[in-house]
Amino acid sequence: MHPELPAIHDRIKQRERRKSSFPRITILVAVAMTLQACATAENSSGVRVESREVNVNSSSLPNQRQADSGDSSTPLEQRRFNIERAEFYRGIADLNQVTDEPTTAERIDANLSAAEYYIQAGDYDETRRALTNITDNNLSPVQQDRYAVIAAYVDYSREQYSDSLDQLADLLSRPPPVESQVSTQVVDALLLGSFNYQALNQFEAAIDALIRREQFLYGAARAETSRYIWQVINALSVEQKQNIMLNSGNATVRNRIEQSNLGQIGRGAQTPAQFDQWRDVDAIRRGQIVASQWDQNSARNIAVILPLSSKFSKAAQALLDGLNYQHDLNNSLSRPTLRVYDAGDNPFQITQIYAAALANGADFIIGPLGRDYANQLSAYALQYGEVPTLLLGGDSRIANQVRRLTMSPEQEGITVAKRALAEGHVTGAILVPQNSNGQRTADSFTRHWLANGGRISNIVNYSSQQFDHSTELRQLFTIPESEYRHARISDTLGIKPKFSAYRRADLDFIFMIANNKSGRIVRPQINFFSNSDLPVYAGSSVYNGIEDPTNNIDLDQTAFPVMPWIIRSVDVSPYAGQLNMLFAMGADAYRIAGNLSRLRGNPELAIEGDMGLISVNRDGGIEYQMQWAEFAEGVAVPRSPIDKIDATDQYQLNRLREAAPPKPTPSDATKIYDDSNWDSRQSRRKSGS
Repeated sequence: MHPELPAIHDRIKQRERRKSSFPRITILVAVAMTLQACATAENSSGVRVESREVNVNSSSLPNQRQADSGDSSTPLEQRRFNIERAEFYRGIADLNQVTDEPTTAERIDANLSAAEYYIQAGDYDETRRALTNITDNNLSPVQQDRYAVIAAYVDYSREQYSDSLDQLADLLSRPPPVESQVSTQVVDALLLGSFNYQALNQFEAAIDALIRREQFLYGAARAETSRYIWQVINALSVEQKQNIMLNSGNATVRNRIEQSNLGQIGRGAQTPAQFDQWRDVDAIRRGQIVASQWDQNSARNIAVILPLSSKFSKAAQALLDGLNYQHDLNNSLSRPTLRVYDAGDNPFQITQIYAAALANGADFIIGPLGRDYANQLSAYALQYGEVPTLLLGGDSRIANQVRRLTMSPEQEGITVAKRALAEGHVTGAILVPQNSNGQRTADSFTRHWLANGGRISNIVNYSSQQFDHSTELRQLFTIPESEYRHARISDTLGIKPKFSAYRRADLDFIFMIANNKSGRIVRPQINFFSNSDLPVYAGSSVYNGIEDPTNNIDLDQTAFPVMPWIIRSVDVSPYAGQLNMLFAMGADAYRIAGNLSRLRGNPELAIEGDMGLISVNRDGGIEYQMQWAEFAEGVAVPRSPIDKIDATDQYQLNRLREAAPPKPTPSDATKIYDDSNWDSRQSRRKSGS
């Protein structure tokens, strides 16, 4: 029997007789309503968090599918679900909703589960009643721990923080196991203990409890707790940090406070959740994928406006080839008519060409390609546009019938940030090349990362013209020498603590912004400073679409987004690098013309395109979600299967190859396809290339 169980019973019964109303603490409801996965896979040490779910027939639970699928139900709907589930378990405990009489242990488990779900619903009166229904003192060790956590939650909800900590004392003092399983109740107790310590202004103990909880978890659950640690520290005043730094004997806590003064910490983190709803979160949200098709709602007369006779002719022709490639494969009865217009080299003529396309009966406009051309047309189309228009570039305001599909540095940054968040990372560092595209990518990544509660420890610029980046990487990986660090922390906190230099251990990953050429130089140097054990993400330009394992082996274990077409067509496409990406862009522009009426009515729908999953967001913009791959022994390996070109596709590609220049070999691919001769701001090859 738990030594404190009789005392707990007495306290709860005394409170039942009190006439004062039971307080409801808003933060408890918020915590319970934002439940996330806390244990879904093994971590590197082999330690796992046990499950405490009662073993019952899940098909009989109310709304089981909805609750376990990570739905976006309202707080009221969530509360109703939690109450329904609590009543389900209470029915088992009351012996009136089951056919076979449960054992005493099963009734105890059912009462404990009912109490936990009442806590999630914010109904603490029923929580207490569920506890007082447990009259048998022969609780198992796990049941005793569950009882203690629930009782502590009741005390916390009444703002009796010291009593709550007394309930948790045994759980909070347990050492971490070397192997086997971590008690779920210990994980719960550490979080609830941190809440109590914060309420009592004992911030060192609060941070220590969260750090110990973090060590028990992995994946999304660990990231959730890590973000909360930074959130708690960031909310402390300078005086509170001073007090901890001067008086604490806990080096781990002092280290976190020191690190909080370096880098940027996002404010979007949510309080970690606890109790029974463990949920798996997919790394990629796929939504509902529907087949691309042409029907009576598709465009019938498509006008394509491209600068075919300008200095950007190579880019325009590659995009047009992709569009024609899809058009040749379209054998439906709703196959549209295509009319191509040459925009020439003067962006200011674009409105005249647009008007001519409308006069010729166009019911869908694709183009133009490039920022200046697209911005000229978007301003005109906003005022006079009568048909759906898909711009292929630009950065001006769009609305009404105007959409935009573009390969921008900003989208690249957001794509990488979403992936790193989904894979459970919290603290990242960014290596940025000294060019405008690199800075735009880094700025976009930073905004999205911090807005979602992430932390950036450092942003370091490097020159892609250099070969030795040891100075930059030492800055990235190592907290500056003792004198500098001592001065920095002293200036921030107004004290002079003693520290020793050490290599920073707070990094979860590095975002290396680099093309294929510079990536092959920088990546091995990252391995040297990180002992090759730190995840590295890169943008799509790190892979030029050419199989070159001899040189690309230096990029091994680098993860990057890639258009499925780049993988599918690696052996047969007449293009490579940015031109092959433009080919895919043209193919998907054609698909969008056929499917826009379906996609714009439902942002959860997506079609599989050559750029990735194509969808229309709630603001009407076109989004594409690329595949993810990584280098293994110099070969780009997709993280989920991508089919290669089939026979029909191969026939059409052969026709293109006959008319196209030979595909570059690995030896000269870098010269032709690196960023030095490509203007990404305008999605165009530079003049003279």
